[in-house]
Amino acid sequence: MTKLLKNKKGFTLVEVIVVAVIVLILAAVAIPLYQGYVRESRENAANNVAATVVKTIGSALSVGDFADPTAACAAVNTPTVSGNISTATIGAAADNKNVSWDSTRWTVACAVVARTITVTAAAGPALANPVVMNF
Repeated sequence: MTKLLKNKKGFTLVEVIVVAVIVLILAAVAIPLYQGYVRESRENAANNVAATVVKTIGSALSVGDFADPTAACAAVNTPTVSGNISTATIGAAADNKNVSWDSTRWTVACAVVARTITVTAAAGPALANPVVMNF
């Protein structure tokens, strides 16, 4: 009888179940945290794209390339697409300011309402908070 007990190898069913429960608890905590980090990262990247567009429009407006900022938004809303890259040319021909983004990852929209330019960038389900510039 003692010989049988000494040759016992492996894990009991209880030990395996305890380890499985611990792994499941860790996964239940880690997966939602990871998804939150990914969503936040996408939102930040979309906000960076929108902020770049707003800065470019602001730069064009500051040098007097546009009397009406609606034209700047029109350029953003109808970009030139080459491969995967969308490029909006903002400004007069002598002083063009180009802003580009990856059109496979980003959808950029621009609107002018009551002396406020609002630019949003969307990446899949993650929508950016609009970037606003008053003029």
